[in-house]
Amino acid sequence: MVLEFAPALPHALLYDLCRSPLAAALLSARLGERGIAAEVDSAGLVASGEETSDGLVDVLREWGVDLAGHRSRLITAEAVERADVVLTMEHYQVAEVALVAPDAWDRTFTLREAVRRGQRVGRRAPNEDVADWFRQLSAGRTRMELVGAWHLDVADPAGQGSLAIERTADEVQGLVDGLVDLAWPNRRAKA
Repeated sequence: MVLEFAPALPHALLYDLCRSPLAAALLSARLGERGIAAEVDSAGLVASGEETSDGLVDVLREWGVDLAGHRSRLITAEAVERADVVLTMEHYQVAEVALVAPDAWDRTFTLREAVRRGQRVGRRAPNEDVADWFRQLSAGRTRMELVGAWHLDVADPAGQGSLAIERTADEVQGLVDGLVDLAWPNRRAKA
């Protein structure tokens, strides 16, 4: 998943075939609910033009996410370079993104890693640029931290039944909600 945060229109890129389109749809919806205009996109490593499985489409329709027309796209250096942040579903995908676009390391995270690092950094301040907040998430981070970092992955439900899909959808929704709450917190009006 890639999320770009250009001054006028943030752009995010999610990276995967089934989890990424789900996360992109959920992130786009959550940002829309908060009045945040952003371009949220999905790309991956699998062949371009692949359809999302019928099982995933059926389950996610119940979540209010329609992926019936979704087709996979291969990630490109141009998409990564244009993105303000790239979010992946698995730790090895961070390295794959860095191979495609070497300068993307400091703005490429697993979705879970972004949320965990965001919890440590704290919510983005009201006047803080969102790209600066994401840069804080990368401060002091090393590539070695991702070697064997299975704990940062979101389980892939491909080829599994609806229970696995629902479990993954629930996990992705929780992570997306966590990220949105950290990076775009609701501001309470002062009395």
